Amino acid sequence: MNSLDELLQQVPEWVEVESRKSKKAVIRATCVRDSGALGDVYSLAVEQLASDQIKIYETKAEQKLPKCCVERHINSDSSFCLHLDSSKPVGSPKAARDWWNSLARYLSNQEYAARFGRWPINQGLSHGDAATTQVEMERLADTVGWTDEVLSSIFRGTGFLHDAPLRLSKDKSRFVNLRTPCPRGCKRLHFPYRKRSCERHECKTDCQRDHHPILRASCPNRDVIERLNRLEIKRRSRERELLNDLKQSKTSCCGTMKDCPLA
Repeated sequence: MNSLDELLQQVPEWVEVESRKSKKAVIRATCVRDSGALGDVYSLAVEQLASDQIKIYETKAEQKLPKCCVERHINSDSSFCLHLDSSKPVGSPKAARDWWNSLARYLSNQEYAARFGRWPINQGLSHGDAATTQVEMERLADTVGWTDEVLSSIFRGTGFLHDAPLRLSKDKSRFVNLRTPCPRGCKRLHFPYRKRSCERHECKTDCQRDHHPILRASCPNRDVIERLNRLEIKRRSRERELLNDLKQSKTSCCGTMKDCPLA
């Protein structure tokens, strides 16, 4: 069974199949918002490519979304990037159900983006090859409970990777200034509030002591801090390459998103 057949065997109730040719189906998909309320109805084409990969895009008859928007994960050919490697072949009923769930999430995210001018932060995905680096960063951050901070740095410009990036030596072999304060703002509290972790517990409200910052040299998670910084440098570089290619190809900003790098 090919990818398109697998998908059409698992069509959810919010999707209506209007027509089917050998390698292409036209569907009407109703957005189901997080509240459970129904949103817009989208006319979409699901196409099976020669390699059994799947491509999905809006039909020209009823376009509600921009033709291309890097911030809304709409590719230059108007196809959707539902998630990392979302075009790969669909080879099982479970994979088909997962694909439809990704489409449901994607349409809900599109309505959020249309309303607020930003992609939902917990659904954010870096562009191009930078996405795989972001996944690596999230896995590492999850080991110390910093995932939200990392996502805020990447997508909102408010976390420690954005506000206090570490500086590399000239040969890029190491980070310098070890005796600068912890970039996360951790402080050395007095007993019994002192922790050997990077949990930023507050002291008692009437405390009069001067709590000094923890230096990066003595940070218990110094290795994680430095690895995250290296990955962020790599992620930004990869994303910059893609954005430069888009600019050179004269891809323009659609004007629907705040802080678009193509604006």
